[in-house]
Amino acid sequence: MIFETRELFSKYTDEATFAKIKEMDTLVEMLEECNKNYADQFAITDASGSYTYGQLYEDVAEFRGVLKDKGIKAGSTVGVIGAN
Repeated sequence: MIFETRELFSKYTDEATFAKIKEMDTLVEMLEECNKNYADQFAITDASGSYTYGQLYEDVAEFRGVLKDKGIKAGSTVGVIGAN
């Protein structure tokens, strides 16, 4: 579902929860915010295990380093193939 404006989302939650919603421009900004505030809380849980926001942030930073070492620059198009 695509929300064109923040206000469209308000009908899907209560006022107190809606007031807590932060708008962010990028996925990186969101991940940094989650790592800062929720590093020890679970971000992903599936059959293979669980990852905290802190672990996810570290893995993303490591992967970013691998891409940089391979010569991939900011703004490049990159495809990633992985298990569902």
